[in-house]
Amino acid sequence: MTTMEHRPTAKDGGVGAAARSRSWGWSSRLPQWLRVLLGTLVVLAGVAMLVLPGPGLLGILVGLKMLAHDIPAAARAEHAVSGRIKAGARKAGARSRHRRPR
Repeated sequence: MTTMEHRPTAKDGGVGAAARSRSWGWSSRLPQWLRVLLGTLVVLAGVAMLVLPGPGLLGILVGLKMLAHDIPAAARAEHAVSGRIKAGARKAGARSRHRRPR
């Protein structure tokens, strides 16, 4: 790591300038307002899918990842949601391993 790079700290929520400035491919060419609008719409669609048929948590996670490029608070929320998804997957895996055969 060179002296010019920024290391993420607790102060900025673990998401530093280095993480926000990485190349995002096609989304880095979009204007910021459009990225924020698309990310917000995907998060809202994910919230709707929590009660409607569809992968709600996945939609929320994808939308937060889109927003995390421009909004540090969204990066922290994305980290929390992905942690909940991983914990749920571990819990489901443990349940299926301990199930008695019928």
